Formats: sequence, structure tokens, C-alpha cells
Amino acid sequence: MIALYRDGTGILHRAPAGLKLAALAVGALVLSMYPHDAVSIALSLLVVLGLYGVAGLSFRVPVAEIWRLRWIILVLAAALVIFVSPLAAWINTGASSPCCSLRAC
Repeated sequence: MIALYRDGTGILHRAPAGLKLAALAVGALVLSMYPHDAVSIALSLLVVLGLYGVAGLSFRVPVAEIWRLRWIILVLAAALVIFVSPLAAWINTGASSPCCSLRAC
């Protein structure tokens, strides 16, 4: 986990660890409680990108995180496009990406 640490002085860096864990748990619960559509997934991804900005991290950080997950995202999306539908691929692949990407905040 030390390799995931990002040094910074943003508001998220100064927040207590318990508060950050509670917010992450509530966010995951909220994401899993309601049915998703293409718009809600796009909003979720924008919120995650916004949290990177609030934390004072550059735009390169989430891009690097997504780049590390590229094969998982591509395989999951391809399987869902082939066997279900493109909309299901966007919803299910997009729903898993914010949670994985938030680990760097």
C-alpha cells in the first residue's frame, strides 16, 4: 500500500483516515443501491475525476490508474459487448472503474 501513497496537502490528504474510509464505504453503498443507466455511470466517473482535483492531484494520476487497469477494463468490456450489449458493457465496466480508481486518492 505504500506504493499507492500520493503525497499532497489537499483537503482529502488532511482528512482523518476514519472519515475517508467512512466516505468510501458510503459512496460504495450509494453506488450499489440504485439501478444504473449510462448517465449515472458518466456522473460517477466525473465525480471520481472531481475528487482527484479536490485532492490536489494532477489529471495524469487518474489517467495512469486507468492505464494500469486497461486490460481488465478491455476484457470485461469486450466480453459484455459480445455476450450482452454495448449499454451493459458501459454500465458494468463504468461501475467498476470508479471504485478501482479511487484507491489512489
